[in-house]
Amino acid sequence: MISEQVKRLIPIEVKAGKTFSYDFFKNIRYWNELSGNLAENSYVVFGGDNDIDTSDGKAISWKNLTVLLNKL
Repeated sequence: MISEQVKRLIPIEVKAGKTFSYDFFKNIRYWNELSGNLAENSYVVFGGDNDIDTSDGKAISWKNLTVLLNKL
């Protein structure tokens, strides 16, 4: 999913896995290279319990999805 916010696109990828993997950001890394988007504006929503900050973006627990959506 790509969310359009005030003349910028924010990549958000949804993964079913409960165990975090850095591979979750593979497509987002590619998108960021093409678009020039910053990692700080990149998100993966996954089935785990805790949010995780990475150098590729932020992995958000599905339990905190509303927090992310309200932030956008």
